[in-house]
Amino acid sequence: MCKRRKTGSMLITVSGFLFLVDRLSLLISTALGKLFCGDKYMKPVKGVLGDGSCGFNADMYLAVLLVIFMVFGLFLFMTSPNE
Repeated sequence: MCKRRKTGSMLITVSGFLFLVDRLSLLISTALGKLFCGDKYMKPVKGVLGDGSCGFNADMYLAVLLVIFMVFGLFLFMTSPNE
């Protein structure tokens, strides 16, 4: 198996698995939000818990990153020579 094809299939598998785990449990994005925000994680801003709250968008950032990895893996997989 070509190294490029192997790397592509690994990226597809790992990012797909992590995406499913995160969508079903929110464990990964919650841990990342707490890591980046510390004590400010999901605290209300001016009395409102929303887009201004630190960590509110950590879940979406992780989802977008994993989809980008999956698309890159598909690109590597599809452009590698068949052997």
